[in-house]
Amino acid sequence: MSRNNGFKFYFSRNVNDTDDPRFAAQDLSAETFGKIAVYKSGEAQFQPGSFGYENGVYDIEVNLDTKLLTLTRTGDLPEAPLPEQLYLLGGCFTWGWTWDGTQLAKAEEGIYRARNIDMTFGDNGDVGFKMFTERDNWGVYYAMTDDATADNISLQLVTDTDAPQVYPGKLGYGKGVYDIEVNLNTMKMTLTAKSIDYSTAYSMTGEATPGGWESRTYLPKKGDNEWEATGVAMNFDGDYKGFKIFASSDGWWPWYGQTPDAPFGTVIRIDDQATSDAKGDPQFYPSRFGYASGTYTINLNLNTMTLTLTKEN
Repeated sequence: MSRNNGFKFYFSRNVNDTDDPRFAAQDLSAETFGKIAVYKSGEAQFQPGSFGYENGVYDIEVNLDTKLLTLTRTGDLPEAPLPEQLYLLGGCFTWGWTWDGTQLAKAEEGIYRARNIDMTFGDNGDVGFKMFTERDNWGVYYAMTDDATADNISLQLVTDTDAPQVYPGKLGYGKGVYDIEVNLNTMKMTLTAKSIDYSTAYSMTGEATPGGWESRTYLPKKGDNEWEATGVAMNFDGDYKGFKIFASSDGWWPWYGQTPDAPFGTVIRIDDQATSDAKGDPQFYPSRFGYASGTYTINLNLNTMTLTLTKEN
């Protein structure tokens, strides 16, 4: 039950049957639940949650003589299984409100983690995110509670409104890169700030990266001529889902890719547009070499001029 969840009864098995488009739903002029009216169009439906009904198993009786619908609760709903992953969507992420960004992967029962997530919370901390339980299902998600604090980010399951979000900026967290852990057993979230020196970091962008061409994913400097990022959700569905690695956190030249006829991970340096054109815009295209979408550790080693992708899940 929620204020927005409802149902109606169609007169035809085929709801698009133009011969009989009628349906029975809540009489919108009635103040009590269950009064039936017949409509040929419109948004009317029975919404028991708006009249105080709770989740459960019900017997349903429709009496067309008295034009009344009766719901009789007979038991509790079976306990729903926890999701296999949580989808992170929100304005604070580089990928925004699209479903193809980094996900919170299930680490163990009820516990979900993602690493190295770049987040920006806005000037007033009012840019946040939601954690959805199913792809393309906007109606059920997790957000922080009204009494959440920086040291105690308590969570709630939201099913009846689109208002609550997780707003780390309102709790005092600043722009940066974080590891995220969500524990649905205790309904708590933990954010751990990661230290990234953007002056020495390389960056990655492209159709295969979490934010596409609209954002950068950072590869912190790991060692001498070596850069590495972990926990990066990559989308390799399709031959043309590629990416480039840039020799700075925000610049466009030089960048690193590979020629199509080389073994995957054989790195070449592109210094200018003429070189890029001559090499045929040589991005990294992992799907052409058998790589599947997933979460990866990405290592660029310019001592050996190799790129290594290690799948994490």
